[in-house]
Amino acid sequence: MNGLWLSINLLGLPIHPSRLHYTDSLSNGIKFYFDSIGLAKKIRPINRLDLDTSGLVLFAKCEYIQECFIQQMKHHIFQKEYWCFIDGFLPEKTGSIQLPIARKKGSIIERCVDEINGQLAITHYKVLKVFPTFSLIQCKLETGRTHQIRVHLASLGHSLIR
Repeated sequence: MNGLWLSINLLGLPIHPSRLHYTDSLSNGIKFYFDSIGLAKKIRPINRLDLDTSGLVLFAKCEYIQECFIQQMKHHIFQKEYWCFIDGFLPEKTGSIQLPIARKKGSIIERCVDEINGQLAITHYKVLKVFPTFSLIQCKLETGRTHQIRVHLASLGHSLIR
């Protein structure tokens, strides 16, 4: 794929530089690799993952490819799914969680369910496997709020297991 770069992100590695992670992001690593092979391309992440989430991250090598993927995600053509281990068991094998999410008061990072100030957030889930004390579930997001899966499941009493 000439216009696309695929990378696997591991737990604890931010996708792009930030105030606390200016030099140790996945984008920095890919830029270092591009420079080492003489590829003069801007780093264009197509998707992001929370700091404590591992998974696939796509990077576009040009603005056109980036825009194509952005449009596909906007129109739900390109879809992402997440597999999560959660504490306990969900009452239904499949379902949807529709609870508004907002920034937690006094925090710039944490989010919470907030019926008054929150933005619409919808998470669809399917239980894949049940273990003695935890479950493996698949989540598909209809909306993409920060920490959406974590917040929705915690609101039901099922925290994510790292």
